[in-house]
Amino acid sequence: MVGPFGHWVNVIPKAAEEIYAPPGFSWDKYGLRERNRRHEKKRILDVVPTITEANSQWRWTGADPGENWAQPGLDDKAWKRGRPVAEKDAKSLWMRYDFDADPAAVTDPYLKARWNGPFEIYLNGVPVKQVSGEFPDYCGLYVPPGAAKTLSKGRNVIAVKAVNPGKKPVIDVGVIEWR
Repeated sequence: MVGPFGHWVNVIPKAAEEIYAPPGFSWDKYGLRERNRRHEKKRILDVVPTITEANSQWRWTGADPGENWAQPGLDDKAWKRGRPVAEKDAKSLWMRYDFDADPAAVTDPYLKARWNGPFEIYLNGVPVKQVSGEFPDYCGLYVPPGAAKTLSKGRNVIAVKAVNPGKKPVIDVGVIEWR
């Protein structure tokens, strides 16, 4: 399936019928080409700009912040601000980005992301995705229903844990609608 940015490998189908095809769909007659045409008609709507687009900053730390680090209520005022830089011998890097959202305007959220290196990403403390490798172009990461339901009016948090981040980890994240 083609995702919001044309990268078929980065979209997790939401329901079994999208994996196997909608009712009445004939693989023999249409194949993947017809199925992708249906998705190519969808539009990307920016809900929350990426950190780069918003000219915003991560709050980040190289010291393990404990179990509740991805939760919206965490006091991260002592964390560093700006572009994350892995400290010497850092095994992980924890990053947070606050944004405001209107959940009534978001019915089918995806994360717009690009990155280098493995990471775990959370929305308001709920896991969204674990990835490895690097992806220098933006792609759409499906937000599972459990995480999507946490979007609330006002302050929300995207939290990322970079694993073995290297010297200059890159991650840029925002929220989009794909419809």
